[in-house]
Amino acid sequence: MSNYLKLYSLVSLWCWMLFLGYFLYDPGFNSKTLLFLTLAQGLALLDVLHVGLKWVKGSMKPVAIRVSIRIFIVVLLHLMGNSTRIQLPIDGRILIALSWSFTEIIRHWHAISELLGKKREGLTWLRYSGYILFYPIGLIGELLISYQFLAERNFTIDIYGVVLFLLILTFIAGYPPLFKYMGKQRRRKLRPKI
Repeated sequence: MSNYLKLYSLVSLWCWMLFLGYFLYDPGFNSKTLLFLTLAQGLALLDVLHVGLKWVKGSMKPVAIRVSIRIFIVVLLHLMGNSTRIQLPIDGRILIALSWSFTEIIRHWHAISELLGKKREGLTWLRYSGYILFYPIGLIGELLISYQFLAERNFTIDIYGVVLFLLILTFIAGYPPLFKYMGKQRRRKLRPKI
C-alpha cells in the first residue's frame, strides 16, 4: 500500500506542478492548463477512496467537501471556456490556480516525505499552516468563478442557476467546518512533543 500511496502522491504532485508551470508561463486557462487542472483535481477523487478505505488518516466529510467543491469548479471552468464576457476586478481563476496549486504541491510533497520516513519540520509547518492563507483565497476564487458563471448566463433561473446557487450556499456552509478541521489538525501536528 505504501508504494501505491507514494506513486499516487508523486503523480498528483507532478500534475499540480505542471498545471502551475503552464499557468505561470501562459496565464489563463488554455487547453493545456485546463487539462492538467482536470487531471490533478480528478486524481483527488482518489483521496475520498483512500480515506474511505482507511489507507490514510483523515475524516471523510472535510475531504469529500474539498474534492466535490473543486470538481464542480473545474466543471464550471470547462463550461465557461477561456473567454469571459463578464470581467471582474479580481479573476477567480487566478486565485484558485495559485491557492489550489500551492496547497496541493505542499500536501503531496509532505505526504511523500512522510511515506519515505523523512519528516521535515519546515514542510510539516507549511502543510498545517498554509491553509490559513490559501483556503480563504481559494474560497474567494471559487465564489468569484461561480458568480461569473451566473452573470454570464444573465442570472437565468434554470437548473444550472438553482444548482449553482445551492452549491454556493454549500461552499459557504462547508467552509467553517473545513477550516476548523484544519485548525485541529494544525494543533495536533504542530504541538510541541513533551
